[in-house]
Amino acid sequence: MSIPEKTVASVLVKCARHCSICRRFSPLQIQVHHIIEQCDGGTHDEDNLLPVCIGCHSTIHTKTHMTKNFSSNELKGHRDEVYDMVAKGKLPAQAQVTSGEMHALSVTIMATLKAQNEDTKLSETAAELLLAAACEEDKLKVQKFEHSFHIAVGGQNFFLKADEKEQFPKEILELLNKGYVTVGGDYAEISDSGISHVQELVKTTAKFIEKKVKCLKCSLHSTIHSWNPDSHRAKDLHCPECGQSEGVFVVWAQQRFGFIFEQVPGNASPWDIGDLSKQRANKQSQPDA
Repeated sequence: MSIPEKTVASVLVKCARHCSICRRFSPLQIQVHHIIEQCDGGTHDEDNLLPVCIGCHSTIHTKTHMTKNFSSNELKGHRDEVYDMVAKGKLPAQAQVTSGEMHALSVTIMATLKAQNEDTKLSETAAELLLAAACEEDKLKVQKFEHSFHIAVGGQNFFLKADEKEQFPKEILELLNKGYVTVGGDYAEISDSGISHVQELVKTTAKFIEKKVKCLKCSLHSTIHSWNPDSHRAKDLHCPECGQSEGVFVVWAQQRFGFIFEQVPGNASPWDIGDLSKQRANKQSQPDA
């Protein structure tokens, strides 16, 4: 049984369609997630529901061994904080123009910086702020609260920790020290040097689709990278773990910039290779063009 529509509406109103994890306004990408899944005894009660965007929903379901996974208490804490900020008017509904592409380009910037091993390394948040200022062609407007900064640029919103002694967050000071922004009383503006830096780092316009898949029968998670955004729908998939191909999958999709082969781990080697003789046989049986 699905979540009652009245309950879903109540959750979406309380969060004003902001994601509980990234806290961004994503009106058409917000999903209502069960903190404790139904298969584990979770209910449709509001206390067990979490409004979350598609990208963060996928992250929540990703289980790792090297880092700390999301706990039920943490998820509820993030949700309640967003509800409180919306109620106090600290999370205004502003459309996210290119939230998925912003993140993808930020990843590209950071990967390029690491590959070049430059002295001008930027933290991930500083790179994202610089990219947002360049893409939005707007100032980074800074509003300081008691324990946090709210930075708005175009349709993008960032929430960073506040230092009582500093007028600007450390990420903007980082950009200022590199000469990538100039600052005013309550704003930072990208400089010509900052624009040149972004243009130099973002060297590809190739786009592909990253799809994260969850089998609802055995809970296997997998990732698919494809040039075709319309392929690999739930009805076409086959689970390599339990073998089901009945369409019982959840599929999340996000646009990425770069090239698919770059998603292969840098030190990876082929783990399994099929019968290559069949491939050669198929090629030999095909008539010459």
